[in-house]
Amino acid sequence: MSDRFMIGTFIRYSNEATNTYIPYSGASYYSNETWRFGVNSTLKLTHRASLNCGVNLISSEYSRLSSGSNSDTSDLTFNATAGIKLLLTNALALTAQYSYTNGSYGGYNYPMPSYNRNVFSFGVNYSF
Repeated sequence: MSDRFMIGTFIRYSNEATNTYIPYSGASYYSNETWRFGVNSTLKLTHRASLNCGVNLISSEYSRLSSGSNSDTSDLTFNATAGIKLLLTNALALTAQYSYTNGSYGGYNYPMPSYNRNVFSFGVNYSF
């Protein structure tokens, strides 16, 4: 949008016709159909500091060949991130990131209960 503010989006569809096995349940799914949608942005505060944030939504449907009330399952995952990047040199940067994830499942639920996850990460990034 400008030299200081960038925004991007993506949408992706995948259908994996492979066996997806869920541990501890013995369930094996014939296909995994997934939609992914996301928006991310970066704001340059100075030539050395920038803020970033993003939102992602992932919807998956797992199908089995056999019919029955517990044969299929689905999940919906929401993820939001926010972070900062500080350039020390043109190639070296310090990063700090926060990520929140919420996952919820329908259909065959065990052993995949709904969950919330908070992750803080810190690192060093070297670009060449």
